[in-house]
Amino acid sequence: MRRRLSKENIVYFVIWGLLAAAPILSEAYELLVHHDNALDWSSVVRAWYVILPFAIAFVLHNWLLAPRLLYDNRRTLYISCLVALMALFMVYQCTQRPSAPEKPSFEEHVMPPSHPERMDEAHGPHPHHRPPAIVEQHDIVSGIILLLMLGMNLGTKLYFKQRRDEQFSLERERQHLQQQLEYLKYQINPHFLMNTLNNIHALIDINPAEAQQTIIDLSHLLRFVLYEGAKPTVLLSREVQFVCDYITLMRQRLSDTVTITLDRPTLDIDPQVPPMLLITFVENAFKHGVSYRYPTYVNISIALHDQRLHFDCRNSRRPEGTADDGGGVGLQNVRQRLDILFPGNYILDIDDQSSDYYAVHLEFPLT
Repeated sequence: MRRRLSKENIVYFVIWGLLAAAPILSEAYELLVHHDNALDWSSVVRAWYVILPFAIAFVLHNWLLAPRLLYDNRRTLYISCLVALMALFMVYQCTQRPSAPEKPSFEEHVMPPSHPERMDEAHGPHPHHRPPAIVEQHDIVSGIILLLMLGMNLGTKLYFKQRRDEQFSLERERQHLQQQLEYLKYQINPHFLMNTLNNIHALIDINPAEAQQTIIDLSHLLRFVLYEGAKPTVLLSREVQFVCDYITLMRQRLSDTVTITLDRPTLDIDPQVPPMLLITFVENAFKHGVSYRYPTYVNISIALHDQRLHFDCRNSRRPEGTADDGGGVGLQNVRQRLDILFPGNYILDIDDQSSDYYAVHLEFPLT
């Protein structure tokens, strides 16, 4: 498999390509100005020869020292190698310095050579007899340029490394959230199936004749759970129809003392929503809010306003209700899913203070 060239390396190749092309462009400009017949390739090669040690130092630092030492937190060894690289560069610069021809001093011009002893007495030894300087200004400037170049290279590498680390962290967080969402959905599906099977069992005892149709309705629900529930999002119309099918299934086992209302939205567009996000509240409403002996109700409303879905579920509290009417594992899973899917961008208000009713208001953005 072919490996893509990273943006960092593209930046380096572009910069060094421009540096290598600069002598050619300069000679081409001179050719156009002075109307010469050909490029002076000897000047171009001399310019490349000057650039070559900087390029070698850059390659050693960029692909050897920084990634193998600095990235592994071996800073002491990195600094030692960097100092050694600078020292080798300075030694090379000093050895490659061109030897300048010795020029006669001012005294040799104005004083005849027949009286050398007068010059020696007055001014001491000849200036050109001094030992040459070990490091000249040109070498110092070259060293400073190399230091700045390596510093810029280090800053560029750290910048791209930080971006790669951030992207890796984001991808790992995304995978973690995806795994957590799958885990929560796998918890919701058995919870939903267990409640539905309990309802069918009760229905078979009440009216065996309707049990066959109930099993067919259940197959429709399970088809949605198996195929649609595994997707990241589904159409809102499919999610609403799933809630309607569940309510239809529940009506078959309830008496006339239970009032059920469902306000469905009129959809001009069909946005995407997370699957099986509303069913937990509907389940809790039927599980803890209906009674065969007392008049009870379940009122559900689904509406769209300002690109947000508004879900309201209000049910009565039966007198024989238990202390866990607020929901169990299913409600906790819904909260965790909302925190992952819409962090800081959803509203979940649960009113469980009254002894007469239980109300839920959920609001989240549409995609």
